[in-house]
Amino acid sequence: MRTIPRNCVVPVLIACWLAYALVAGRGSTASPPEAEPASNPPDSGAEVVTQTEVVADEAQTPAPATGLAHLELAQGKRQRAAAKMEESRKDLQFAASSVWSTVLVTNWQAFKALRLKAAASPHGQTPCTLCDGRGHMHFCVLCSDSGKCTTCRGTGKAAQDECCPTCLGKGSCYLCRGSKGMTCPFCDDGTVDVKGPVPPGMLPVH
Repeated sequence: MRTIPRNCVVPVLIACWLAYALVAGRGSTASPPEAEPASNPPDSGAEVVTQTEVVADEAQTPAPATGLAHLELAQGKRQRAAAKMEESRKDLQFAASSVWSTVLVTNWQAFKALRLKAAASPHGQTPCTLCDGRGHMHFCVLCSDSGKCTTCRGTGKAAQDECCPTCLGKGSCYLCRGSKGMTCPFCDDGTVDVKGPVPPGMLPVH
């Protein structure tokens, strides 16, 4: 076997050490981390639709304060109309006094006959023949058989968008309640009672 000269040993060892360090360095070099996939950007179109729907829902839902204010406004109108109701209906009572008197005079003799018939009956009562037998006339002296309030003409409104004081905003005639047939002044639900009151001399206001 050939012997390596002593003066060549050191250079050979250094060369081997460098070769080993080079090989080991390459093997231990860490591979760069893989880049994470970028997250998908938010869909701006979906976000716009969502915001639009929220705005639409808020627009359709009335604010509680607004609804409460509306109720308070309507209540105030009804209270002001109720305060004027008596006066307003008395004006109509006066205006229709002649027509009311005509109804009483025209039917007075028939009413007296019914009272005598009731007095002769065992229970002091007899069916009324001046109405439909259920306490309703076939006409109304106040609204001329239209069923509408004569003050507001059926609108339920007064000046400045207030409630009509005669009908309290209902729009119907208060005397016949919109039925076009007023309550019979000669009987009580279709029955003439000998002890019952006589018809009022003035048009009722209630």
